[in-house]
Amino acid sequence: MPRVRLLIADDNLVLQATLKDLLEKVTASVIVGQVDNVSALYVAMQDNAPDIVLLDWQLPGTPDELLLKRLHEINPRVRVIVLDTGAEANPGMSSTYADAFVYKDESAQHLFTVLAEYSMQFIAQ
Repeated sequence: MPRVRLLIADDNLVLQATLKDLLEKVTASVIVGQVDNVSALYVAMQDNAPDIVLLDWQLPGTPDELLLKRLHEINPRVRVIVLDTGAEANPGMSSTYADAFVYKDESAQHLFTVLAEYSMQFIAQ
């Protein structure tokens, strides 16, 4: 069975490690990179061709819709799941280039559900 290629972009290294451990154990995925800033994210996108990016909206380098657009220019097939602290943090955030939003205070099961939904698109190909 093909494995979904995930890239984790979060400056919290403890969260990165926790996500990596959980996702590799619980999902049909492989972590192809972990980055802690926007510059490293661009490089990892080009070098690792992820299927899905888990993107911390507070990632150093000021993530915004231009960043999301750029990620899709690098890899038009990529799915971007934005991780954020809560809906009140960015009330005007648009979903133009983000495929899903998951709030960090939600259960891990919710993240797994969202990942499973998007992973099925790649596994079915």
